[in-house]
Amino acid sequence: MLFQFKTKPEDFIVKEELWFKPNGKWDVFFVRFQKTEINTMDIVQHLCYAMKLERKELGIAGLKDKNWITEQRISIYKKVLNRIWWEQKFLDVLSQKATILETAQHNEPLAVWKNAWNYFKIRLEAKKEITPEIKEKIDSNIDKILKNWFPNCFGKQRFGKGYRNFYRAKEIFESDNNVIPSENEGSNLDSSSLRSSKWHKKSKTDDFEIRFKLQAYASMYFNEYTIKRRQKWQIFLWWDIMVNSNNYETKVWIYNEWKVWLFNYEKCKAEFEWKNLIQPYYLSGEIVDITKNKPWRQPTGPMLGFNLLTPPLDTKSRIKDNELLQETNFENLWIKTAKKYNIYWFRRPLWTKPKWLKYERNENNDLTLSFSLPTGSYATIFLWTILNWIDDKTIIENWLEIPLIK
Repeated sequence: MLFQFKTKPEDFIVKEELWFKPNGKWDVFFVRFQKTEINTMDIVQHLCYAMKLERKELGIAGLKDKNWITEQRISIYKKVLNRIWWEQKFLDVLSQKATILETAQHNEPLAVWKNAWNYFKIRLEAKKEITPEIKEKIDSNIDKILKNWFPNCFGKQRFGKGYRNFYRAKEIFESDNNVIPSENEGSNLDSSSLRSSKWHKKSKTDDFEIRFKLQAYASMYFNEYTIKRRQKWQIFLWWDIMVNSNNYETKVWIYNEWKVWLFNYEKCKAEFEWKNLIQPYYLSGEIVDITKNKPWRQPTGPMLGFNLLTPPLDTKSRIKDNELLQETNFENLWIKTAKKYNIYWFRRPLWTKPKWLKYERNENNDLTLSFSLPTGSYATIFLWTILNWIDDKTIIENWLEIPLIK
């Protein structure tokens, strides 16, 4: 093994960066805090239990790793603070699990995807001699990433130990659709993930937990879709649906004949909100020739859910989407569960790359990288891409592989 990842908390630092600054309007209370040795949902559950809050009364922009130094924010409405004895009580309870860094006010709560970037500082500890040839390969891979991007897959932490979130979602899916699993199914699960009536009984009282698991199911299939396209070097396909740098508050485009065409997604959704699948009708007059102007727009892959936006019929991109829809039996089985738990589609960029990347080596040949990634992108996948074809042992022993269905 060339490198060891995360030998101590300060080897992995992540800070949440919002795309806006809190405007000081006193509707929603924001708290920026630092944590380690505890995950985001444990903090949320601690606040809910200690202060008798409902999960929906707290806003977060994303989940952060458990064991490392992470900074993020949580929000709560002023009217809820009034009910629980104002802000100091909230801060006192939060400080039992995390370090308070800053407070602010804003007119809207936090929500998933409302942070624009996450800043990372990561140290890879060298475990053996790093030869000039290996250094050259690492530098070459980093250069390729900056030019050609890397797959925007979900990391292992999205799925839990033994991919249990994926398999538990499969249980819920099968239960809702009265599917009887085969005898061999579930053989890859750890003991905590095995089917049990206790899990089903508990799940029915916790829609938030169920939705989290079902989204892990969609995330695993997104990984499959992305890697299959990467292996065939299908970076762009005619009629790909494209977005700009982020998934939220964005223009949506289709790609054809070296041009991107803007279409009115909101109008499509309003007219076809009852359909399982919708297509990009209502092309506008806005066209960009990407052979002359190459703005940051990315092709996307489907995250399964209801009212799924797909490319037009009989296009190369739609054929790829159809492969995934057929593999998951989307319209006959998955859609029933998606509707039941309000799992709506979204399309996720297939490729991403770091901004403001800097890296250096010390006298021990440890490699330290600092960079920012768009919200929802995983630093572990970036590291996988750097070390791919250089040292499989470093990838496997540091949990850097891309999760795929086995």
